[in-house]
Amino acid sequence: DMSIPAGGADNEILERSETISDIVVELYGMDDATTIILNDTAIIGVKISYNQELTNKTIETIEQKVLDYDNQLTRVLVTNEELLQGKSYDSQVNEINNIMNKIN
Repeated sequence: DMSIPAGGADNEILERSETISDIVVELYGMDDATTIILNDTAIIGVKISYNQELTNKTIETIEQKVLDYDNQLTRVLVTNEELLQGKSYDSQVNEINNIMNKIN
C-alpha cells in the first residue's frame, strides 16, 4: 500500500480529522473514532465500549463538541459502523467522492 504525502490543505484536513477523533474518544463510553471530513461535513464512525450503546443523547453530545471545536463544519454525521475498514484514508475519501459525483 503506497500513500502519497499530504501537503497544504490535505494535511490540515487530516489534522482536523485526527483532533476530532481524539475529542470523541475522550467521551465516556467511546473506545475508538474515525473521522472523515468532506467540505463542511464530518462523518464520524465510533466504536462503543462494551455494554454501552450509541444513544441520541450521545450523538447530540458528539455533534455539539465537534461543532464547538471546528467552526468550518456545519454538519456532523455519526455512525457506529467502521468507516475506513482497514483501507487508507485517501482511498476511502476518493470512493466517497466518486459516489457523491454519481448522485449529483
